[in-house]
Amino acid sequence: MRMTCPACGCDGSYRFKVVNGFTLRKCDLCWLEFCAPMPTSEEIAVCYKSFYDHVSSLERMRLNAKRNLDYLVEKWGLWRTAKVLDYGCGENVFAAVAHGAGFQAWGFDPIRPPPGPFTVRDIAGKWAWITLWGVLEHLTDPLATLTRLCAELAPGGRMALTTVSMETGIPYQHIPPIHTLYFTRKAIEALAGRAGFKVIEYRNYEMELDSDMYLSILLRTVPEPYRLQIFHTLPDYVEVPTNEVFVVLERDDL
Repeated sequence: MRMTCPACGCDGSYRFKVVNGFTLRKCDLCWLEFCAPMPTSEEIAVCYKSFYDHVSSLERMRLNAKRNLDYLVEKWGLWRTAKVLDYGCGENVFAAVAHGAGFQAWGFDPIRPPPGPFTVRDIAGKWAWITLWGVLEHLTDPLATLTRLCAELAPGGRMALTTVSMETGIPYQHIPPIHTLYFTRKAIEALAGRAGFKVIEYRNYEMELDSDMYLSILLRTVPEPYRLQIFHTLPDYVEVPTNEVFVVLERDDL
């Protein structure tokens, strides 16, 4: 069976695993791992009703939103009057943090529109920046989404995103239909190019994580009698490596 790769468009791939009833394939060209066929919107909706991201406490999201915002300011010169759209915003934490710091950011979520201020109902608007924090790995048609977002950027506009990578050295789990895509650098570059972008930054991503949760992750294979006797003196939150990458894309207008 041959299936088109959602990233590079190659029609060569092989089936390597079935998880939660969903078949996962690996692209022969860019090595993207992806669901094939992709889950339906109904299957995704049912799964999300019972899904809880154990690392997504509100305080953790605020801390990492501030980290990401500060980085865009310091590394890429994000200016306060720039129009920023956070696509797939969830609880809309990034836009709220950005507004609190004096920036012009709004959130949009196609699955669960968030309540409250700093949200938009339509993404049209020629944005200077669009962000996708932990969104790309959830999409069923990443090319269509990135192509549409590219068209809504001003000339020379940029996109910042984080997503699951197979190449960070940190273990990752296949959890379809929550995650439908698992990226490599080659897959990101291919997808970006097809959508009208060029990659201008690509690096492993670190984040702030609750120290108790981080310890539990590190000790998950330790037998419970021993695990219960291990304590720590770490601060409440620690910076840790992740199985994600941080990517900046620029609209390729040349």
